[in-house]
Amino acid sequence: PETDPLCPSNVVPNTRTVNGHALSSNVTVSYSDLGTVPIANGGTNSTATPTAGGIGYGTGTAHAYTAAGTAGNPIISGGTGAPTFEVLAEQAITDGATITFNASNGINQKVTLGGNRTLAISNAIAGKIYLLRVIQDATGTRTVTWPATFKWAGGTAPTLTTTAALYDIITFDYDGTNYNANYGLDYR
Repeated sequence: PETDPLCPSNVVPNTRTVNGHALSSNVTVSYSDLGTVPIANGGTNSTATPTAGGIGYGTGTAHAYTAAGTAGNPIISGGTGAPTFEVLAEQAITDGATITFNASNGINQKVTLGGNRTLAISNAIAGKIYLLRVIQDATGTRTVTWPATFKWAGGTAPTLTTTAALYDIITFDYDGTNYNANYGLDYR
């Protein structure tokens, strides 16, 4: 090994310190000892602590970590904000006079109709494809009134399966204005 001319015999003089710790012997430096290191000095300008299962991301002036995601769910860019994990598992929509497909809850959703319903959609992202499973309750014969922005293949909305406990699958993509929809009926 090379010898440091300022430190004969490879001894670190105890007059040198790191964050107030004398270098009279081996020093263990922990994350908390480093504090915030500016980006200009090769740091992250942040003291964010990694989250198990989370994803690190930069904001341009600092860094942060997402909360842990679910295994198998892809990460989605937040643009200028934090990225999120896409929810792939089917999510239940609460039944009511108006049923709302909130795209923020995931791309696969289901509802069991307890009466004739009107569908509303919120937070859809242009270019994404969504799936809605429409399940008849034990009574059956339930209908859905679709938003005017739903454009159906062939120009006509489907007549849903009305048999109790059976379901239909509606798929649609959002083009920024309309929902281009298709369907599969009478799943048993």
